[in-house]
Amino acid sequence: MQRIKEYIYRQFSDFDIIRRLYIEDIKEYFNNDIPEYLIEKLNSEDYIYDYILENLKSHNTKQLQNKILDKFLDKYNDIEFQTLTNKKEEYDVKGFLLLSNYIDKLYNDKEFNNLIKFYGYYITDKTKNNLVIVPTYPENVSDFVYNDNKGILYHFTSGKYVNEILNKGLRIKKAKYREYPERIYLYSCGYKKLEDIQNIYKFINKVVNSFNRKRYGLSIFKIDLNKIKGNNIEFYTDDIMDEKEAVFTYNNIPKDCITKINIDNLSVS
Repeated sequence: MQRIKEYIYRQFSDFDIIRRLYIEDIKEYFNNDIPEYLIEKLNSEDYIYDYILENLKSHNTKQLQNKILDKFLDKYNDIEFQTLTNKKEEYDVKGFLLLSNYIDKLYNDKEFNNLIKFYGYYITDKTKNNLVIVPTYPENVSDFVYNDNKGILYHFTSGKYVNEILNKGLRIKKAKYREYPERIYLYSCGYKKLEDIQNIYKFINKVVNSFNRKRYGLSIFKIDLNKIKGNNIEFYTDDIMDEKEAVFTYNNIPKDCITKINIDNLSVS
């Protein structure tokens, strides 16, 4: 299982900036009058890690947007926000669009990136006029995976990775088509037959690279979490995907619970 401290070290390129943001938040919370018991803790990395971890899962969108305006509006004077929505009515989507004529400068601004990471967000996509900013830890849907779908999931990929997956399991990696922290993407539908699921072909076409699929073929793996002890792998909803079954995890999935399935009944162009 991935250690959260290792994850935080990889995500934050300048820990001094994070420390300063942390202290600023503490001062703001206590109206600049920091209690004595906190002063010593301000230099404790463990204490900062705990604080960052809490931020990673809190998703205070409005607070983050206010911080962005407070720190960057003078520098980039046309920042606006729009709510990011999709069709998943079951989940409370916390992502948003940042619109500006200075997108390239914001995208490459180290302090801006550290700020949004500190509040538990990251840039998942970039266009000429906007950044798509979403939570690092969206809504936890582990109950949906383990209870509603009995711990059964599917992973779609090209045939290029068959031997690697069967020999090593699913290992966290960056997505190619959007910027993401390292994670594994899965489809949680329990014991339903894939060929009976509406729009499953459309979903597969979205998540599997078309060039690799045509060159190596499509491969589908069934993941049965009941084959490993303890439900210690957590799952989160993919806020960008419309399908509620689209989930991801920050944990590796061992090969013991992975089976390559026959896809003769599926016809994916």
